Amino acid sequence: MNSLEITAPVRVDFAGGTLDIYPLYLLLESAFTLNVSLELKVKVKITEGEKLHKITSCDLNKHLEFGNETPIIKGDLESFQRAVKFFSPTKTLNITLSSPLPAGSGLGASSALLIALMAGLNKITEKNYSFTELIDYTANIEAQSLKTLTGKQDYIASVYGGINFIKFGLKGWAVEALEIQDFYKTLEDYVILYFTGKSHSSGKVNWEVVKAFLDGKPSVISAFKEIKKITKHMKEAFITKDIQAIAYWLNAESNYRKSLYTTIYPVWVEEIINDVKKLGGFAAKVCGAGGGGSILFIVPPINKEKVINYLQDNKGGGGEVLPFKITPEGIKIISSKKEDV
Repeated sequence: MNSLEITAPVRVDFAGGTLDIYPLYLLLESAFTLNVSLELKVKVKITEGEKLHKITSCDLNKHLEFGNETPIIKGDLESFQRAVKFFSPTKTLNITLSSPLPAGSGLGASSALLIALMAGLNKITEKNYSFTELIDYTANIEAQSLKTLTGKQDYIASVYGGINFIKFGLKGWAVEALEIQDFYKTLEDYVILYFTGKSHSSGKVNWEVVKAFLDGKPSVISAFKEIKKITKHMKEAFITKDIQAIAYWLNAESNYRKSLYTTIYPVWVEEIINDVKKLGGFAAKVCGAGGGGSILFIVPPINKEKVINYLQDNKGGGGEVLPFKITPEGIKIISSKKEDV
């Protein structure tokens, strides 16, 4: 068996996060998410093993050994075991997982690892599932593992790369790639991506906001309807390459997102955002479910140095400024003998 190395990008959601979760997009008649895939890529390596499958997470410093018939073992590696059992490979596998991001960054790293593993297993077992099928199956596996509602925007960004406007509705989902590669550099010049140093957990927040919607809470329903509209405006801002409009709609999305659940924008996150705006930042929004994780800032290049200095100082939270570079490439599979995309 050839060894495989699979890489997949993580994502930043500019607008419409959470709307990719079933059944929100159905109850809203349709919904949209706009996200950007980054050069920050997770890596999965698969080689032939010996007696048992072995999964090793370099970042969590954990490993798991099991056979195809071993019952599911609860824990941080459960979803990856479920992926292996789903494909039931005839050969024993050694699987190594690694990510350039800290856990709980809010950028979809764990989802990127899972879809990368699914893509590798799909090749090894020659099941030949389409990427559409793989995305749907991976979301189902994640829901089984986390015991909560899950969305699909993370997997879509990992598979396709680039900047995507994703439509969710009665027939499922569809991707509209925004072919604006000549805008990548401008966007990169204005964006600061900051990991706060505090991990977030998306499952509880997502459940609470969906439950509030299903319970008919007027403020949550109204906020989601506005976020849906804003996401369409954000798409137009990207297509017209208008950084000022992107900043405007990012702030608007952020303001409505605050009303969804109390922990999405805790006081200490609000303080960081307000301080950055005082230093010349145009806009800010938490990534993913918020409550920690990462914050996306739009800052004019002339002010970026002082904002970065503030963020890296303990008064700014003492977190980490992450590289923001857009990749047009999605999942990539490299075998020991040849390269496949």
